[in-house]
Amino acid sequence: MRKSYRECGQTILESTLSMLLLCLILMGLLQLFHLYVAQMLTDFSAFYTARSRSVGFADYIVERAGKALVVAASGPRSYPEENTSDEGVSSSSTSADEMMLHEYLSGERWLEYQYWSGQNEYGSEWSSRAEVSNTYFTQESSSLNNGLVESTVFFTNYPFPIFDLMDPDRVWFEGTGENTLINATSEVADYSIFYLEE
Repeated sequence: MRKSYRECGQTILESTLSMLLLCLILMGLLQLFHLYVAQMLTDFSAFYTARSRSVGFADYIVERAGKALVVAASGPRSYPEENTSDEGVSSSSTSADEMMLHEYLSGERWLEYQYWSGQNEYGSEWSSRAEVSNTYFTQESSSLNNGLVESTVFFTNYPFPIFDLMDPDRVWFEGTGENTLINATSEVADYSIFYLEE
C-alpha cells in the first residue's frame, strides 16, 4: 500500500523534531562535560597548589604550577598570540603549546590565557545586549595553625560556551553567567615548617 502525501509529511516532521531533540540533548551533555572537566582540573590544581606550598616553593612557583594545571579549562591562549612563534613552529600546534607550557613553568616564558585574567570579553560585534562578566582565575593559599596548608582555586563566572553559542545575547539563559563558580579547596600537611626558616 502506498502512503498518502499527508503521512509522508508527518514522518518527515517527526524525524526532524526527533533530530532536533537529540541535538539539544547532545548540546546539554556537552555543556555538562565541559563544566565537569573544568571542575576536575580545578580540583587537581587546588591539590597541586597546596602540595607546592607545603614543600616550601616560592609564591610565584606555586602560582605558575596552579595555573599550568588548568590550561585545558582556561580558554584560548591570549599571549603569545596564536599566529606568532619564535621557534618556527606553528604556535597553534600541540607540541608548541607543550613546549611553551614547560618554558612557562621553568620561568623562561610568559603565558596568558583568556580565563586567567578576564580577557574573554563579549564584543559588540558578537553580541549586542550581553552584559556578562568576564571570567577570572584566582588562587589563595595559606598556612594554618594546625600544621596544614590550605589552597583554594576557583574560576569566577565560568562561561557556558555552548549556551553562549546558541544564545549570545543571553535572552534565554539570562542569569547563567553571573553565578557560575568552579572552585576547589585542598588541605595537605605543611612539611616546610620542618626545614625552612621563617
